[in-house]
Amino acid sequence: MMIGKLARLPLRMVKKVARRIQADDARRNAEALSNAPDAPRAARRGPAIPEHELADLDPAEITLPATQLMGDDAVCFVDVRPADAGGPGLPDAMRIPVEELVIRLAELPAGQRVVVFDGGDGVAERAALFLRNRGLVQVFVMGGGLPAWQRAGGPVDGA
Repeated sequence: MMIGKLARLPLRMVKKVARRIQADDARRNAEALSNAPDAPRAARRGPAIPEHELADLDPAEITLPATQLMGDDAVCFVDVRPADAGGPGLPDAMRIPVEELVIRLAELPAGQRVVVFDGGDGVAERAALFLRNRGLVQVFVMGGGLPAWQRAGGPVDGA
């Protein structure tokens, strides 16, 4: 019955409903995590990205060089390095550790090009394939990760 009603709605309305449901789920998950401060760090992490949730793409198809991304103000950078990874990051980049990506999916901007990056260890490719499979078609990987960005002379924050 409910699916029949959804099928008659305009696509943009269905997308709004889906984004709202994702946002509500992310908020509930964040509240649950924040209410358990004594829990071990591993217990507070979100679920890992399962293999069946990865898009069937060659990562090379969605990889962009760091030099091509510099100066592009229309890009939303997302740092997917693990939560315990320290060191510098990109200015104004969203920080969503890969282990929290599943539960924080709704935080990503809809309709904007998203570039995920890591510490050069390949985590970003897996994250991008997951996001592509979830319907975010404007998701790309920064080739070489943060080290490539730094070698190309891109600005970094932190130490």
